[in-house]
Amino acid sequence: MMKVGWGLVEKRDSLWAKALRTKYKCGNDIIPDIRRRSKDSNLWKGVCSAWKDVERNTSWRIGDGTSINFWNHNWVAKAGPLDQYSKKVINPNDYQWMLNDFPLFQAAWDPSADGMFTVKSAYEALNTNPTENDHVFRLIWDWKGPERIRTFLWLLANDALLTNHNRRRRNMTSEADCPRCNSNEETVLHAVRDCPTARLVWRALLSHQRNQYFFNLDIRDWICSNLEARDS
Repeated sequence: MMKVGWGLVEKRDSLWAKALRTKYKCGNDIIPDIRRRSKDSNLWKGVCSAWKDVERNTSWRIGDGTSINFWNHNWVAKAGPLDQYSKKVINPNDYQWMLNDFPLFQAAWDPSADGMFTVKSAYEALNTNPTENDHVFRLIWDWKGPERIRTFLWLLANDALLTNHNRRRRNMTSEADCPRCNSNEETVLHAVRDCPTARLVWRALLSHQRNQYFFNLDIRDWICSNLEARDS
């Protein structure tokens, strides 16, 4: 959803971005006015949920400074919004001739050195603050395997898979039960490990020693245990 949100900024002239901006009344500014309403589609609710992360990591490339709000726009990387207009700090009599040498202003994705959005930079931006959960994300990032599996593990660790439990939480369905066993809510951990169907598969693969603790760990400890066991 961060990628969709950034697309509303970077690709604002594309047909899909114009359609979303018009439908949800985001205005014509480069940085859209993103607001959540009760009757919005699930897609838009997802964009709204991710928008704070997009906005926090967006800065301005000044260009000629004519349209940058000095105080309110995040044009100094990591300094946050200031106040006044950037054009006011230039003496128009002495430096007006320089304006034509600058490119037009544009938004930049702050976590990337070139200002371009990438999934990798978004992942790193979401996990730059030191927390007790850094270990699991470091293991996922360092794991040598297919990118699609790494992405899946990242979704697992963030409880972001669209299980029925999470779909109901996002008002995408009214039914949270597991469609395989119909006896428990389909949480992320239930879907990949605790459902009886999944347990049969895991028990066939596990050694007796690992079986003793494998099903008792929470999701992040479980991921860490598996990745560390694979590397050992």
